[in-house]
Amino acid sequence: MVGFKGKLQHFHQFMPNKRHARFGVKVWCLSTGYMYSFETFKGANDPDDRHEYGATYSLVMRMMTTANLQHMGYHLGLDKYFTSPRLFIELFNSHTPATWTVRKNRKGLPSSVVNAKLQKKEVAARRKNNLLCVAYNDNTRQPILLSKYAKAGFVDTTSSKVKTRNLPNIIVECNNAMSGVDLSDARI
Repeated sequence: MVGFKGKLQHFHQFMPNKRHARFGVKVWCLSTGYMYSFETFKGANDPDDRHEYGATYSLVMRMMTTANLQHMGYHLGLDKYFTSPRLFIELFNSHTPATWTVRKNRKGLPSSVVNAKLQKKEVAARRKNNLLCVAYNDNTRQPILLSKYAKAGFVDTTSSKVKTRNLPNIIVECNNAMSGVDLSDARI
């Protein structure tokens, strides 16, 4: 969201949860720290977003094609708004692995992972069609992560507050994939 309080007729947005820009223009970005391409959100009835797999599928594939990043081997990190098993399979087929969280209501997710009741620091993982789906309870929430790239298992990580933490490999991959987006967001 790019903050803007002027008058726009059709695509002005209000998002009360955003602190830095509650009013503005919603912008979709493809970046690695440098912005490859971006599109402004033109509304729910945008004819460019009509696809049998949904508007988010169409947007991601269109931006990857426009930036000419398919078949380059880049690892894509996506917000959970965009992720779906179908999109991840299609990206992997074009040599673009992707990793990130996914919403529980997406079609094609294993029910044993989605409905898992996990204790603190517990993991549930299933692989379906080489697509890894992991649920992990990290004290406060239980994200569901999806990847065609990451391996199942744990990795020791270090941070400034805690000496060593044992995290699922897929979470470390997600954090690495989103570092470019965070850098780009700071500059907008």
